[in-house]
Amino acid sequence: MQHLSAAIKAQLPDLAFIQSYAADAAAASKFAADPQAVRAILADAKKFQQQIGQFAQQIVSPEAGHFAADLARHQEFVRQIAESVTFRLPDFRQWADPLKRWLPDNLHGLRGLADPFDIALNEGIPFSWIPRPETVTALVEADSPQGRLRILSERQVGVLDDCDAVLAPLHGERATQCCAAVNALRRGSFGPAQSHASNIIDSIVLDLEVDNPRAAAVKKARKDISDLSYRLAAETLALRPLAMALVPWWRRSGAPIPPHYSRHVTAHAVGQSGVFDPQYALIAVMLATSLAAQFEGSLP
Repeated sequence: MQHLSAAIKAQLPDLAFIQSYAADAAAASKFAADPQAVRAILADAKKFQQQIGQFAQQIVSPEAGHFAADLARHQEFVRQIAESVTFRLPDFRQWADPLKRWLPDNLHGLRGLADPFDIALNEGIPFSWIPRPETVTALVEADSPQGRLRILSERQVGVLDDCDAVLAPLHGERATQCCAAVNALRRGSFGPAQSHASNIIDSIVLDLEVDNPRAAAVKKARKDISDLSYRLAAETLALRPLAMALVPWWRRSGAPIPPHYSRHVTAHAVGQSGVFDPQYALIAVMLATSLAAQFEGSLP
């Protein structure tokens, strides 16, 4: 049986590869979407199964005639082993279904989520529930933060339509006030839109039932998503832009106003130049809408 043992050991790295692939839900989802990869694994598995049967011929030398009966028994034994070796790839739908359940609708067709998570954290652009998939793709593929802001400005009407579409099924007061902020921005009143959206954002954060909710929300926004469940990862994506929006700033600190949308600046620096900006207003309205859509069912 030495030949058989050596052959099995030689195949162990492939088996470990299959096992590790199946254990990783994210990789499994990607793997399931690649028919070539599935066919390759199945072909390897079938080849391995055939090889096990062939090794029956090598266990006992055919020249030793007096071992013929033993050879027959060994061949039958190994044949049975070979037929019992089956490779059942996991049903990848068991990972796809919960992912689809928790992932915002506008992200279902996106290939990879690393970029939206990074951009939301580092640039403050919301990706949960809004904008529509084509705009998400354009934002992810843009070559710079400035390019992304330009895309949002150019597509503002469509982005506001996306906000209205997401808010339409919601019946809470926060959703109603988000619609008011959307309408203000449609009219070109970006200052009132930015202020109102900022108040909505702060109200949603303060209603999260944790101690020191602003700091807790920012801490959760910066969390490494690799070890999170689908539900928590989706919540984290919604909170991700708060790392930028809630950057502390105080008038008496003497620090310059942050060069991005800031809830603190919007609330405490009215009257200073650069506080209100059409791009900041759009980000604020998007973030308020995103948070309302994500947490509508769990807020008081």
